[in-house]
Amino acid sequence: MDRNFILKILVVLAAVWLPANSLAQSNSLKQQLIGTWTVVSVADVYENGKKVDDWGSEVGGAASFDASGRFTWMIIGRDLENASGSPRVSSRMVIAYYGKYSVDEAAKAITLKAERSTYPNFDGSTRKASLTIKGDTMTQSSTPISTPRGPIVPQIVLKRAE
Repeated sequence: MDRNFILKILVVLAAVWLPANSLAQSNSLKQQLIGTWTVVSVADVYENGKKVDDWGSEVGGAASFDASGRFTWMIIGRDLENASGSPRVSSRMVIAYYGKYSVDEAAKAITLKAERSTYPNFDGSTRKASLTIKGDTMTQSSTPISTPRGPIVPQIVLKRAE
């Protein structure tokens, strides 16, 4: 084959591949966030650095973010004692809420404004969290939450849903 012909093919391939590759790498944090994510793990980090997994080994859940700035979020954990037997009353540890979100690209953070939650103290509240997205893995570290055992920082790892 002619050496110039091969060189021309390589130049054309590079011209097509390089812009597509740089475009994929330049997606904004919001663009990367959009979609559905499944919960992999949840840890509550206390002020002294101690990490506790109150949710149990079978924790699950999902978070969905749409392009218009709406989200839904739920985490379902271990079974609770004294279940009521009613499908309207959870027999498991659970938090769920929905509302609007905004992304601060410079700070690599998200702000969630909950409209309604299974935890009434979250209704109408605004919570900020730092985000790291690498491929199909997202790590979120939220602002502290007051609990009876002291303030915790929830750290959640999610995978993009298939």
